[in-house]
Amino acid sequence: MASIYAKLTGRLTYADNDGDEGVNGVEFRVTSTSVTLGRRGVYPDATPGFLGMCHSKSVSRAHCKVSWVPEKTGWRLSCESKNGVVVDGKFWGKGASVPLAH
Repeated sequence: MASIYAKLTGRLTYADNDGDEGVNGVEFRVTSTSVTLGRRGVYPDATPGFLGMCHSKSVSRAHCKVSWVPEKTGWRLSCESKNGVVVDGKFWGKGASVPLAH
């Protein structure tokens, strides 16, 4: 069994206008010090360093990256999508790097 470094929990929200724009109570287990979150089905299941979130085209293939930053002793989310991300209710655009709370 792989070690779990972090657990991402919350609500997954996306906009593709097909009636299923959000999922409550999501949980992703991070099993490495860096993981890319993106559209499910782009890479084979169990691809190291990748977590597929949903099938929506509003989620990029490589939407964002969550990484452990040792010098900050914390996790950061880097937005890699032109669609942006929302963290703790605040929108962040492509290129933003956001500290994640423990």
